[in-house]
Amino acid sequence: MPHRVLLVGALPAETLPLVRALERPRPLGRRLVEGRLAGEAVAVLTTGVGPRRAFERTMGTLRGWPARGVVNLGTCGSLDDALGIGDVVHVDRLLDEEGPVGALAPLGRPAGTLVTVRRGVWDPATRATLAARGARICDMEAAAVLAACRARGLPLAVVKVVSDQAGAGVDRALPSPGSRPGPLAVARFHARAWRLVDRHLGPLLPALARGPTR
Repeated sequence: MPHRVLLVGALPAETLPLVRALERPRPLGRRLVEGRLAGEAVAVLTTGVGPRRAFERTMGTLRGWPARGVVNLGTCGSLDDALGIGDVVHVDRLLDEEGPVGALAPLGRPAGTLVTVRRGVWDPATRATLAARGARICDMEAAAVLAACRARGLPLAVVKVVSDQAGAGVDRALPSPGSRPGPLAVARFHARAWRLVDRHLGPLLPALARGPTR
């Protein structure tokens, strides 16, 4: 029986490389495309950025597209100087801004802890605070996707590729501390995210299409 896995990403730049890999893709809405990948039935969901959107849109999708498991894919910021752009992390522990939210069964190595935040991490002080809690990477969706999976009784795996150093140094795709990203920085970041997902997560898709186990 097909594993029927939902692949969840935040940005179109993160999910379009996944959609391009599908066999016989079929749009089910503006944010959801189903198809087959390595013989498995999968769907790709683009939630938009942030925990609220990630939770609500994952929940809504799971009501209408009953999956057997969920994989959250995409980019993340590095809180660990040992992790550089392009490094892949299979998350084994999730935090949010209040504390631990759960342990996961990683699909591969290297594994690490991810913290989900409500706002982008663009300055060294915030980066250091989050790293001191044991997190190696940060994003804005994974903990919310886990909450949706728990509400539906489904297993989740989280696999991220590092796209930036979360404000540890100058980066033309990130804003200066205290400011918001301008349109040029946003365009640079989206182009980078597309390349990283395609190059570093794309080769993992046949294995990820089988999804997590409980």
